Amino acid sequence: MVKKKIVVCTTLRDFNGTKNDKIQKLFLKSIEDQKYKNFELVVTLFGEKNVEKEINKYSFVSKFYAKKAENCRYSLTLVLLNAVNELKEDNGIILWTTCDIVFQEDFFEKIVLHTLPNTIGTSHPHITYINNGHFERLKQYGRQRLYSGFDLVFFDGAIFKEKPILDILSKYVFKDWGVFEHFLIALNEVLNDVNLVNLYEISKIKKIENDRKITNESGRFFVESHAKNSAVFDEFLYDYSISNKYYDLAYCHFKFKIIGCAIKHYLRFYMDIAGYLKRQTMSIAARVFSVMIEKLLKGER
Repeated sequence: MVKKKIVVCTTLRDFNGTKNDKIQKLFLKSIEDQKYKNFELVVTLFGEKNVEKEINKYSFVSKFYAKKAENCRYSLTLVLLNAVNELKEDNGIILWTTCDIVFQEDFFEKIVLHTLPNTIGTSHPHITYINNGHFERLKQYGRQRLYSGFDLVFFDGAIFKEKPILDILSKYVFKDWGVFEHFLIALNEVLNDVNLVNLYEISKIKKIENDRKITNESGRFFVESHAKNSAVFDEFLYDYSISNKYYDLAYCHFKFKIIGCAIKHYLRFYMDIAGYLKRQTMSIAARVFSVMIEKLLKGER
């Protein structure tokens, strides 16, 4: 196996003695337990407390960037740009991830194996758990769906050597929560011969949701943040003549080639696929009906 370096990038919440700390510790332990050791964790801090102190307890190499968030709590754009800055090797890999998931111990090996030139890849979580503070008795409340979102995206690092991509990352800045993963996947539209892969069928990722009351993230925060990032994403889609279907997470999933048994994968998510096809059919029907009404109003047939 080629010893490509993986630059893992993320931002974390405060370590403040709450039950949410346990989620981040499980995340960090799953990184430390990776069989593949040629990686570095790059953490961007936006004023979070005790993060560097906690991470330094682990054996892996880590680096920290301290950024002042302007008119926001954090920026995932800056998180990614700092990883790009750290990637010195031409054949390296960048893994953007949230800090509330748990990797199986051979996941980094699988990333390296399947990151060919011009690759953008993912493996959305298989199962989501409620954080009840007792992880030996985690309560499962739902298998992930195709519209559940992406918690990790990995890239052939050479992608970020291309000037258009760096210009795009600098221009379209996402702040706080929402839409960023849609943007990362839509980047494939400005690349040539991109290789999109989904490792879901050969991996097993767990997600543990934080207690939002502890993190002080209200419903209003999510709505307003999503609206601001949607405006940024709309501008990007318009500037590069890209379909707004990238807002649909099921559509995003269908862009990827399934590594492993594709038939098994599509059977697993048949309800989501049926829902997506229904939405598309209704959308087409609505457009046809609109055209027909417009012609009738103009006296046309």
